[in-house]
Amino acid sequence: QILAARNLGVAGLGEFGLLYGTLVWATGIVSGFIGDSTMVLDRHEPAVRAALQNWLLLISALCAAACFLVPWATGFVDFRAALAFGGAMFVFLLEVALRILLMANLMFWRMTAIDTTSLLVMLVVLVFAPTVTLAWLFIALMVGQLSAIAVGICLLPARERWLARPFPAHYRVVAAYGLWRGLQQAVQPSLLALMRVTVIGAVGLAAAGELEAARIYTAPALLILVGLGGFLFAHYATSREQPIDAAVRSADKEALALMLITVVFSICAVSAIPLIGRLITGHAVSTLTVVGWLVFTLSAAAWTPYSLLAAVRGDRKSTRLNSSH
Repeated sequence: QILAARNLGVAGLGEFGLLYGTLVWATGIVSGFIGDSTMVLDRHEPAVRAALQNWLLLISALCAAACFLVPWATGFVDFRAALAFGGAMFVFLLEVALRILLMANLMFWRMTAIDTTSLLVMLVVLVFAPTVTLAWLFIALMVGQLSAIAVGICLLPARERWLARPFPAHYRVVAAYGLWRGLQQAVQPSLLALMRVTVIGAVGLAAAGELEAARIYTAPALLILVGLGGFLFAHYATSREQPIDAAVRSADKEALALMLITVVFSICAVSAIPLIGRLITGHAVSTLTVVGWLVFTLSAAAWTPYSLLAAVRGDRKSTRLNSSH
């Protein structure tokens, strides 16, 4: 994202922001529909695992096809950039599912290893690229994610390193839990994507680029929140027998802790705008826009533990269906 901000120009950053937002939207769907189902349902049951695999391939293929066809057909980007974006989307969603398997086993340091692999390979590709363009950014992302998948498979526990036969598959069992969770996960990225489309349509790509530059500057705050949220979901999923009153009290403390972390980060981020704002994005960053993104992150910190706890405690019907098979 920093490379995009520094190399594409303001208008190019606006294009990148909308495409990247679509990537995040699709990631939310897969994380909810496939990922949360993986952690809550019995993924070691062959028919459930087959359904998870088949749903993952179907959703990833549909998202990849749409992310190639729509930007190219509308003229938003050229053919090469659209093709690279579609390919990156497909590989990225497969890697998301792999990361979730590591998360389900509470192997967070191994997740760091595959993320680091992806980042380093991506940088190597961009170093040898003729120039840093929108297409090359997504090509580099695709190659980096392929490398992460290869490393991630090696880091999986032996009990997770297997594929189920495609059939039979309990599609309804997975969909009964995953559909609503996927839609829930997609709400926030959908709103952000709609905001980007509105800004581009009403004000133009340059304004969208300014908005995206401020988001990139504040991205570490949301990344920390997402990472801690993933840990909390895995924790809630493995302690479902805890009484609900105690679980809610725990969520209260965790929400307060996330909000305090966000406030401290926000104060530091706003104070450091004159020092590192231009260094990160390549141009001046609007303080007001930065504050807006940080307030958005603070609101997410306030409700995230309760949302995750509700998602885990709402799986009883799906779990009973799974057990009955």
